[in-house]
Amino acid sequence: MLLLRPTAARHHLRLSVALALFGWGACEVRDDLARRKGPDAATDVQPNPADGAAGSPSAFPADLLLRGEAQFVDGVLALTAGNPDAKGLAFLPHPIALSPTTTFNIQLQFRIEKAPDSSSSADGLALVWHNGPEGLQASGRSGDGIGYIGIAPLVAVEFDTHPHGPGDADDNHVAIVVDPAAPLGVTPSLPFVLDSGEDRFAWIDYNAPADIMEVYLSDVAQKPSAPLLRQQVDLKAQLGQSPYLGLTSSTGKKFARHLVLRFEVAFSP
Repeated sequence: MLLLRPTAARHHLRLSVALALFGWGACEVRDDLARRKGPDAATDVQPNPADGAAGSPSAFPADLLLRGEAQFVDGVLALTAGNPDAKGLAFLPHPIALSPTTTFNIQLQFRIEKAPDSSSSADGLALVWHNGPEGLQASGRSGDGIGYIGIAPLVAVEFDTHPHGPGDADDNHVAIVVDPAAPLGVTPSLPFVLDSGEDRFAWIDYNAPADIMEVYLSDVAQKPSAPLLRQQVDLKAQLGQSPYLGLTSSTGKKFARHLVLRFEVAFSP
């Protein structure tokens, strides 16, 4: 559910996908997603089956648009289910109007689990703003594309678990990306492994008046006092006035389960 709420002369657009894991196992995901759509299937609107379970009326939007392998499984947003050469996307159904005063405060809680029959984990997930001409049908490549590379123009925050060549830092990094060949900011190292199978927590803040994007990351549900990345980015200059916002993920010859337990967006125009 998408809600516009006035607070202190500002309006907040809040989207939350807050999901709890109870009694969910690898076999259940494989079985439930065995009938998955192809990676470039038409846009599908899927309500979260656990709507309202988190105690917040805006926690589970009924109109989050899912494509490719992305599905809700037992209240968890599974972008990929541990299959090779797969791709999953989950986007808000309408573009968001940007202005010189726009701010975003986004929270993510995710879990990346290496598939038992893959030699290593790949490829990661990303938070993506884009204004590609295909609109909601836009789709990046699988494998090293993490589901978003190939869409343009875009701004992305990637949580990357597999090295993809000279332009990629390593197999465990976070980056702010405008040009995939030359990320604006990349973490030199992380204090923990992204694909450990444990929950990871991220906060992405954007302030248009200062053109600053900050990324915070933790292995506990408490926002750190200092950002992991702080980079100058002008969303409106990069994307125009009305970009789409969502999540992407993909796998290649190596693969993993990319699970989202929380996707919460606070937006002030």
